[in-house]
Amino acid sequence: MRWRLTDSGLVLEDAQHWQRQAAGKALARFRDSGHTKAEKTGSDLLANLEGGTLAVDHIRALSRWCHTGESYSSGRSDAQDASRALFNDLVLPKFEIGGRSFNKDLVMSRLDEFIVRVNAV
Repeated sequence: MRWRLTDSGLVLEDAQHWQRQAAGKALARFRDSGHTKAEKTGSDLLANLEGGTLAVDHIRALSRWCHTGESYSSGRSDAQDASRALFNDLVLPKFEIGGRSFNKDLVMSRLDEFIVRVNAV
């Protein structure tokens, strides 16, 4: 899949039908992993994917799940699988350090660097 970063999020520029299907299935598995917050994030991302744009806040939430600690670790592998399905087998980077979230400018900068890597695959 090819993505373009905008102020509101990531716009899907190019994807094969099978890629969209695989991403949808991975997001559904994440949504159904048994956590209320994962259900919300997964549902939001599925709706975003159908619309062709992933909102930054939902990307940040998926990133938190990809790097979560022990209390939510059962959802981590599903989140990482969803990230790999969306981003050409790459896992989203962390958008926080020491438990503190990055500000929006830093998130956008890290996301821009990540998308360059994703689109190079």
